Amino acid sequence: MNILIVDDEIAQLQTLRRGLKRRGYGVLEALSVDEALAVIARQGDAIDCVLSDYHMPGKNGAHFFRALRSGSGNMPFILMTAYADSITGVSLLRKECDGYIEKPFSLEQIITLMEETVHRKRMSVQDGLTGGSPGRNE
Repeated sequence: MNILIVDDEIAQLQTLRRGLKRRGYGVLEALSVDEALAVIARQGDAIDCVLSDYHMPGKNGAHFFRALRSGSGNMPFILMTAYADSITGVSLLRKECDGYIEKPFSLEQIITLMEETVHRKRMSVQDGLTGGSPGRNE
């Protein structure tokens, strides 16, 4: 599975990259929303899941999620934040994106969330293709 990590905090990005690579995941990375959108434009078909921080300079995680969904990007999107409900809009975005996790989190927690989110999204797509009820597996 290939993961795109989007976070302006270099230490967080490096920690996630090292941990996920040790577990056999492919990792792409971006330090900003614009950089992430460029990565998706080049390699979108190869990305299985996006892990994005909410709070970044310039455009935040909400901008990124909406830009991704308004284009052709429908890959699972997991929002990471240390701000929880203290920022207006985070609670709404949590309901829209495919997954949500609060910092600090462990590598095990993020891997479990990624695996569950990707599986749930794939099942939803399969249900849509076979005419099943989308959401019956949730």
